[in-house]
Amino acid sequence: MIAELKNLSNLLNDLGKAAGLHFAWHFVNQEWLEEVSADQRDHGCFFCQKVKLEHSRSYLRKCIWEHHESAFSQALKLRVPFVIRCHAGAMELAVPVFIQEEFIGILTAGTFRFPGSVGYPEFEKEWKNLPVMQEKDLIQWSSVLTGLTEQYLSGLNIPTSGKPLLRQMLCSDTRILKTILMLRANFSRKIMVKEAAREAGMCLSRFLHVFPQQTGYSFSDFLQRLRVEHARRLVEGSDLPLGDIARRSGIASQSRMGVLFHRYLNTSPRELRKRYRELCGLPKHLAASREPGPL
Repeated sequence: MIAELKNLSNLLNDLGKAAGLHFAWHFVNQEWLEEVSADQRDHGCFFCQKVKLEHSRSYLRKCIWEHHESAFSQALKLRVPFVIRCHAGAMELAVPVFIQEEFIGILTAGTFRFPGSVGYPEFEKEWKNLPVMQEKDLIQWSSVLTGLTEQYLSGLNIPTSGKPLLRQMLCSDTRILKTILMLRANFSRKIMVKEAAREAGMCLSRFLHVFPQQTGYSFSDFLQRLRVEHARRLVEGSDLPLGDIARRSGIASQSRMGVLFHRYLNTSPRELRKRYRELCGLPKHLAASREPGPL
């Protein structure tokens, strides 16, 4: 559990009730959603829910694109809060969140009626019931929310024994960005390159050409690095058995995980766990190289 994130989430609940704001988190690693309040894991706005759930799936895809592709790209580019104006005629504030220079996602605050007309006439009644806030007034929340995220999260230790295996990247091709988000959300299961190409809406040969251009990695190398990075954090930050960590990280077996650790980290999972615990000053019996029992 990331206590700092949970505490910030609880504070935002109180702040939202007092200020008439609803907060929602959009993480690169969707596992982090488990650390925040349930009502901050999605838009609780009745208008947004109606657009997403009671009409065409194309509306849902547009919502996903605006929050997880367009907004992520803009957050990495700007690195400061900005206003999202959505396809349905609503707006909200997006606050990029970085921890130790690593982009982890965005915090949104809203949802308000965007001046003008509703994006979909069939939802005009619900749209008119949205609260109204001028864009300049919404932007004024930027310093407050940025300050809170920095206060609670800037010192957060994301377990890592070295440099990230995947550098941050800003893809200009939204098809590849969409695929990367899919890989980050599903790396624990078997993913074939043909599935990734379909996700990008490309033929296989074109995908294999464009993906390394946009990311700097081949598809298989990217997926392996993503899995090893996840496994490394579990090895360092948990007492889970190594076999369980391999399974949770999408790696075929504990022995295969050992091979990948030597390839990418130049060490074994057991040695990494021992070294990390010694570095953190944990008691010697916890820093021993024996396999810890399950939680």
